[in-house]
Order: sequence, then structure tokens, then C-alpha cells
Amino acid sequence: MTARRCAGCGRALRDPVSRAAGLGPVCRRALQPPTAVRSAAVDRPPVRHVPGQTELPLTTDQQETH
Repeated sequence: MTARRCAGCGRALRDPVSRAAGLGPVCRRALQPPTAVRSAAVDRPPVRHVPGQTELPLTTDQQETH
């Protein structure tokens, strides 16, 4: 049986896939668990020096206390 209205928000469903699922695309995305997005930037160390940039000294409250 195909649904004519979204079970999440009540809007009319026009797409056959949405009708079969009983949810519109927006409600379907909202109910899906978030996927892990891995970025290459996570594995790289932070850039300490950028050519052409002047390094300013940190104040005592900006320095790391590890």
C-alpha cells in the first residue's frame, strides 16, 4: 500500500519512492542517522607557519597549558 501523505509532516507525496516509504525526502533525511564524514584535514598536523605571514607572540592567556 502506498501512502499519499508523509507520516512525518503530512505533506502530499508525489514521488513513487516517497510514497512507498511513507515519508518525503526531507523527513526521510531527518530520520536517518548522521553519517561519519572523514576529512583528510583531520589526519594532517596543524599548519604552524604560512609563507608571507608574520607570527605574532601569544599573550599568557592564549598559550596552551598542557
